[in-house]
Amino acid sequence: YPNGETPLTVILTSGVTQTVTLLQPAVEVWVHLAGDAAAKQLVTGYSIGDGPGRIKSHGGPGRLKSHGGSITNGDGAIVLYPPAHLPDTVFFSVQTASIVPPPLAGRRLIGRMFQIQASDPSIDFAGASLTFQYLGADVNAAGQPENRSAVYYWHGGKWQRLRTVLNTNQNFASAPLVGPGIYALMSGYELPITKKGWNSAPYPIDETRPVSVALASLDGYYTIVYDYEDADRADPWKVYGVGVPSWVNDLHALQFGRTYGIYATEAVTWYVEGVPVSAAAETALFPTPPSTFYGVVPPSATFVPTAGMTVTASIDGHVCAQSMTHIAEGQVVYTIDVFAADLNRPSCGQFGRAIVFAIDNHPAVATAVWDNSRIFELPLAIDQPPAAHTLYLPVIAR
Repeated sequence: YPNGETPLTVILTSGVTQTVTLLQPAVEVWVHLAGDAAAKQLVTGYSIGDGPGRIKSHGGPGRLKSHGGSITNGDGAIVLYPPAHLPDTVFFSVQTASIVPPPLAGRRLIGRMFQIQASDPSIDFAGASLTFQYLGADVNAAGQPENRSAVYYWHGGKWQRLRTVLNTNQNFASAPLVGPGIYALMSGYELPITKKGWNSAPYPIDETRPVSVALASLDGYYTIVYDYEDADRADPWKVYGVGVPSWVNDLHALQFGRTYGIYATEAVTWYVEGVPVSAAAETALFPTPPSTFYGVVPPSATFVPTAGMTVTASIDGHVCAQSMTHIAEGQVVYTIDVFAADLNRPSCGQFGRAIVFAIDNHPAVATAVWDNSRIFELPLAIDQPPAAHTLYLPVIAR
């Protein structure tokens, strides 16, 4: 600099700020930071004032304008419309983010993430906006529905979905520019969980996934998932509970085409990665889920539990569930699904009905009330022997 003369080389140390007065409206700066860590390498470009500057970067030429017009990155993938009335000394930088947070659960990234900063952190971003001009190839690579795309903002360690105006004809996605940070365009298939409590939800993706992975976007918003297999007469209910021991859960994955019962703590949107198969759109009828209990069967002075014992749950003298004890983590344990009342079991589970338990006809000390809003841990201790039976013998007189 200036053109045609020998380039100037400046060695900077930490904490050094240097002001350069330019005789021409544009300058090209190359920065090399010592060290081989990728996270330490950064090349940026900017201009200030009303006139856009023609710059050159690793991404190719780009046009930047700090106010009085828009700002674009090198390849035009993102356009910024800064707040009005910026001082001449304030500028914005737009960089492809090199250290990026993971996308939100259930969503995939379309294109790249961008780091946006202002030279003055105190400026008001009111009225500012940005536009992603995405490529159809990026949508295809993400494998996500284009019409579900939205702009997200990463700041303070979390993602925030921004109000997005989508133009799928011209591949534009516009949103407010709310502050400095990382911006990304993401998409995921949306399934509404419409209410607090039980929701019937079909799984529309033609890929079997572990329950915790398939429902990752619902973390913190659900407590139980059930699958109902009518053909399995011995154990029709398969359950996945949040925060329970792994041996309690016998529902391990969600499969395409099946409808699941999900207990939500509030109305929420379930985001699923991938493009749904339309055949899965119908929601199958789902019976009322059971109330599930689990726990340890401890030994006592009069009772030694073993695997294979029958656990019975009864309501008002009617048997509403049976299961078997087994060994887990070195202890005798049980899991039992106490059925809800229906036409075949009118005396079984309804909210608040008392449940009594027995193991091989030994009454358990613990009792419970029927409630299918979560899974309950309930140790079943036996403190007394089975009820005595009277045996009558004939009297023989000689």
